[in-house]
Amino acid sequence: MPLTTRSNRMTLGAAFLTLTLTLSPAQASDDAASTPVVELVQVLSLRLRLKRLEPQERRDLEERLARGETPSRIYEEVLDRWLTRDFYRKLSSALAFTPAATNFFVGTLSRFREDGQWVYYLPHTVGASRPEGTAPCVPAERKSAPAWWGRGQRISICQDSYRPENAFDAVGYCGGQPEPTIPTPPRPGCGCGPLLLGCLPPDEEAPRMDQRFVEAMMSEVTETGAELMSKGRPFDELMTTSSTWQSGLTRFLYLRREMLAKVSQKPFSPTREQELVRMLATVDLEAPGQFVERKGEYQGSGLFLNTPVMAAFVGTSRATMQLMLSQFLCVDFPANTVDSETLLTVTGGQHEGVRFEVYESPMRNQGACSGCHAPMDSGSGFLVGLRPPIFGSIPTGRQVEGALYVHGAEDFRGKGKGTAALARLLTQQPEFPRCATSRMFTFLVGRPPRKTAEERRLLEELTRTFEQNGRRVDVLIRAILWSKPQTEPMVLAQ
Repeated sequence: MPLTTRSNRMTLGAAFLTLTLTLSPAQASDDAASTPVVELVQVLSLRLRLKRLEPQERRDLEERLARGETPSRIYEEVLDRWLTRDFYRKLSSALAFTPAATNFFVGTLSRFREDGQWVYYLPHTVGASRPEGTAPCVPAERKSAPAWWGRGQRISICQDSYRPENAFDAVGYCGGQPEPTIPTPPRPGCGCGPLLLGCLPPDEEAPRMDQRFVEAMMSEVTETGAELMSKGRPFDELMTTSSTWQSGLTRFLYLRREMLAKVSQKPFSPTREQELVRMLATVDLEAPGQFVERKGEYQGSGLFLNTPVMAAFVGTSRATMQLMLSQFLCVDFPANTVDSETLLTVTGGQHEGVRFEVYESPMRNQGACSGCHAPMDSGSGFLVGLRPPIFGSIPTGRQVEGALYVHGAEDFRGKGKGTAALARLLTQQPEFPRCATSRMFTFLVGRPPRKTAEERRLLEELTRTFEQNGRRVDVLIRAILWSKPQTEPMVLAQ
């Protein structure tokens, strides 16, 4: 398959020779010999998502072309070498959103040395009037608490920084993501909670712990995605897989949800603390990654609906639905233009002090709001088995029938219960393969598809190829990399 036509090469040859692609004078003097090299170097080394050729690789290309090998053959060979598991890791990372921080914790603890012992505290709980260099709290205000990061270890912590009895209240989980009713820093009385589950250890004891958690959360997506795509599995499985790659830290984040659920059900007590300690003992925080078969609410839910990385990025069920529809069905949501007066009118004055179940909100049926709220709110019914991150991301055991609306309140697509039902419905929509093709095109070509008749036809052809080959990402990638926007020469100086 030729990369360019003969006429294209003759027309653009002079322009290519002006590019700074490390051509030597001897090369530049021979148009016939150098043009194929320039074209091939351009195609192979200037793609945004691949990599640049090393000088020795370029010399090897020149020698092979001089021996009469065709650019198309070399191009195919290089793709074979580049489209490795590492490439699919990068692609999986691009499909997710890398959070800057975990957003699961109230804060990072500090420590103060007193009489040979450490006293732990949250800096924002220490009053401004306390003299610098003194202990953050007096001995009578300290508690002995087990720390999740030190098996069997108990530490002395200031009571205001601990507060296990306040882990949950009428507003939600103390360590949840901020929203208007959950200020940052957390409201007074919001401490680390039982086993200090809401706090990170001091940097001196566990450096880069927050970043390690981010890397652990992302590895679940990147390693699982790389496994599925490099093995030629359908793209749908990114949305519906039950098995994911989890390190010890990743498994702790899943277990942490279960532990917080225990705390939310009954008042905290020494008995409950021992139960949590036993649960914690089942996880080795330093364990390397391995594939884990997820059960219950996580079964069939894929990589993007209820994994920890999603909980670190979005805070509510509405945000989750909006992200799923925009990212995987390419639905465009208009900017939010609803003001407070309109909101109060729609809710009949009930907004103050009242929390609606999102999937029953009045906005999903209100004419002025339903275009966005029907897809977001009705879809939230699929997600009630896991409370939103601002309320702790804890399993609830509940199931409510959710409804999938795509392009507004009139565009009903189906019903079901649980995240697995939502994941299946998303993959069954005609927008799903088209959106995947468009996203992949943008990732590889470095720009979205143009709205020209030619590129519309190309997207249709690529989508058909994707569908006819079992929605295999590797097949789609090769089709895109061989398409005209990817292989025709460009004048990069423009």
